[in-house]
Amino acid sequence: MEPSYQHLSEQERAAIMLQASEGHSVRSIARSLGRHVSTVSRELREAETTAAPIAPPGPRQRISSDVAAVCRLSAPETNERGRASYFL
Repeated sequence: MEPSYQHLSEQERAAIMLQASEGHSVRSIARSLGRHVSTVSRELREAETTAAPIAPPGPRQRISSDVAAVCRLSAPETNERGRASYFL
């Protein structure tokens, strides 16, 4: 059986950039999207070398609803200490 590969969607790419700009670690971004750490790391590295720096949205700018939904749905629930539920 050959391995199956699936490209990152535009929403996933945007979520990676958004979470990275908010200071999330590569591991936490990968965990929230259900992707391998190396996939996220590679995407961030490629974005650094091929595109202009991406500024986080300003106070009056809005991110797309698709990106917000991906981030909201994929964020792990946390306990009172702020640790993700999969560490419990």
